[in-house]
Amino acid sequence: MGIGINIAGTGIGLTQTIMNRKNKQAGQYDDVSGRVTHCTLHWFDDTQGNEAVMSTSLAGGGSLTVYKPADFNPKDPKYLVKTWDSDGNVTEEEVSLNKVDPSNATYVQMAAYSAYAAKQKLVQNADGLFLAATEKLCFGMDNLHDKMDFTQIVKSTAQEQMEAKNWHGYMQMNSLADFLEKTHDKVKNQPDSQTEDVTTTERTKETAVHTPFDKFDGKKHAPYYELADESGIIEYKGTVFICDDEHGALCLGDMSDESNVLSIPLAGGGTLKVNRDNKAELARAIGMFKPEDVRRIMAALAQDNKVQEMENEIEDEKNSIGTGQENLRKQE
Repeated sequence: MGIGINIAGTGIGLTQTIMNRKNKQAGQYDDVSGRVTHCTLHWFDDTQGNEAVMSTSLAGGGSLTVYKPADFNPKDPKYLVKTWDSDGNVTEEEVSLNKVDPSNATYVQMAAYSAYAAKQKLVQNADGLFLAATEKLCFGMDNLHDKMDFTQIVKSTAQEQMEAKNWHGYMQMNSLADFLEKTHDKVKNQPDSQTEDVTTTERTKETAVHTPFDKFDGKKHAPYYELADESGIIEYKGTVFICDDEHGALCLGDMSDESNVLSIPLAGGGTLKVNRDNKAELARAIGMFKPEDVRRIMAALAQDNKVQEMENEIEDEKNSIGTGQENLRKQE
């Protein structure tokens, strides 16, 4: 059974992901990149109680849907992936999520893994970001099982966003790239017989939030102080933060001109203070922050960009009016 489709943006202006959980009508879709002329997505085809969690088109008119099985076991997590070719022929594959190495995986495996990461809230919009990063590669029935380094593919897409000064897009992609890199390291080092859910373990570690007022040593601290050296300095991927314990602040860049400093309240308490001239450095170090803080940082940067754009427009209008008045005086 096909379904009608909605097109939901990934939020970074890179591509469009097709997802729909309600409409049961058959539908067709003209792909934005020209990969296919139409396709039918499958969402309600399963009759075994499995939960569809992601669906997308494939080059050549096929489609792919990822399911969370009804008998899903968190200790040995597996997802089911079904693919349909343009003639409606379906194939099924079970993906063992603990064994997926993003640096050496197939498109089918990564579709399942990114859907799992999104479902478990390990990375916000992980499935949409993955589809955005791979959209130009035009995956179809002929190359779904080719092994590729998807970590590098996501990193390259993040770099493209950075060069385009799309900081919101860059930080989202960079967050996914960091997660995939951590997954690669864990899968590479774990014994073949290991069944522990390494991604859930990582999530547990990340969500243990420390606030600047935790009484670990009876003192007040800046956010993320546990990462600092004895001088109160945190260096992450070449970006240097200063811990201001007195004010419960984590600082990046010159703080002398407060009008050029963006203050971002963090989830665990305290504030991230960033000089606007250091936004690129913050983007490079976004992987250091916990997921709940990443969301706050991206929202604050997006809002600040809008405010600055409005201020620039107002200033341009003032200059335009001033130039026009000057020209009139010259004419008189």
